[in-house]
Amino acid sequence: MYIKNKNFRAIRTISAIACVLFALTACSDGSDDDDDGAITTGTTGMDGNGSTDGDGGTDGDGGTDGDGGTDGDGGTDGDDDEIQEEIATDGTSDFTVPLSAEQEVPMLDLPTAEGEASFNINKDSGAINGEVTFSGLTGAPTVAHIHQGFAGSVGAPILNLEANANGMAFDIPEGTVLDASALAQLNEGALYFNVHTAANAGGEIRGQIIPADILLEDTELSGDEMVPVIDTGASGFGYSTLNTETGALTVFISVSDLANASTAGLFLGAEGENGDSITALVQDGTDPSIWRTPEGTVLTVAQVTAFVAESIYVVVTSDTYPNGEIRGQL
Repeated sequence: MYIKNKNFRAIRTISAIACVLFALTACSDGSDDDDDGAITTGTTGMDGNGSTDGDGGTDGDGGTDGDGGTDGDGGTDGDDDEIQEEIATDGTSDFTVPLSAEQEVPMLDLPTAEGEASFNINKDSGAINGEVTFSGLTGAPTVAHIHQGFAGSVGAPILNLEANANGMAFDIPEGTVLDASALAQLNEGALYFNVHTAANAGGEIRGQIIPADILLEDTELSGDEMVPVIDTGASGFGYSTLNTETGALTVFISVSDLANASTAGLFLGAEGENGDSITALVQDGTDPSIWRTPEGTVLTVAQVTAFVAESIYVVVTSDTYPNGEIRGQL
């Protein structure tokens, strides 16, 4: 699981806000041209508590709808907030990506299962090379891939990795070149490594690839975070991916023990405060426990600053609690 490091985040906030403001004001329209979502290789507004607005749209401050956002904070938002991407002397990028069972969707409780992906990529040509190591799995790994998908979602594999001769690693096949679509998704934070086993055929350890201009945060939702507090056994967990160059935001939320969830949305407001609506979330057509941002959601400069300062929150409402049953700060 990604665990927020509050001390690290407090230090990071000052520089992140400055970088975000510079990047966004330099963009002509704040949109993301790389939102085609393809990878190959070689709605309604809501009030401050979560109920629906009468106008059926986002309020005046709201971001536009969409998904082109991406994961990251320039590193994992995990145990030690390490930076994933470093620029090599030749202008290519070196990535170090931690893999864990807690990043799987749904997350797995396998504390000894872990791994690390190390790779180099030329973002101009798409040439990529590297390997994934692992330890503590429930059994021998069966396959490993690079998949498309934002944190909190599951996507199709776009590259099969090759088992190393030593049996303790998978290699990116020699000569692999990502095409323009795959590079766009990598830059958006929409690619991840996944190692599969017989016990966990859908994946046992996973690691999201987080470029330097991506912020990735996790969120836990509960009734205790509501204002006022709601006494409920319902809960939720999710990830928010923000592209600091464009303001594009992608949020995936999964709720539990909330069978009659009715709406969900993002709002401006610090912990303990209620605020204005930014955008409603969309319920998954297959799994009603999943909610996500609409395609093309882009935050304003002020909203990006609020995100970095942990002053945006998500609320999920229900038939029982139409103003919101669970809440979590992004």
